[in-house]
Amino acid sequence: MVAQTSEVPVGSGTVVVDAKLVLTQPQEGEFKAFNAVCPHTGCTIQEVTEDIHCLCHGSRFDLANGEVLEGPATEPLQALEVTVEGTDITLV
Repeated sequence: MVAQTSEVPVGSGTVVVDAKLVLTQPQEGEFKAFNAVCPHTGCTIQEVTEDIHCLCHGSRFDLANGEVLEGPATEPLQALEVTVEGTDITLV
């Protein structure tokens, strides 16, 4: 288990620093996971608001699919699979 559903706000997300994981909930009950390493220079993602932010150089990524919204990154975040059982979010 990497997080509880209550730790991932709807329309936003959270960074699980120890697991180098970004968890998002683009729509209520829809949980997504991405590798928290920015593909631009390898910085760890630091912030999730209405999108995913790498504060090192300003890249922004989509909550739902990890696609680049704003560079300098040119590659999306690596998507990972999670399952939700009750309130537990587990990395597959």
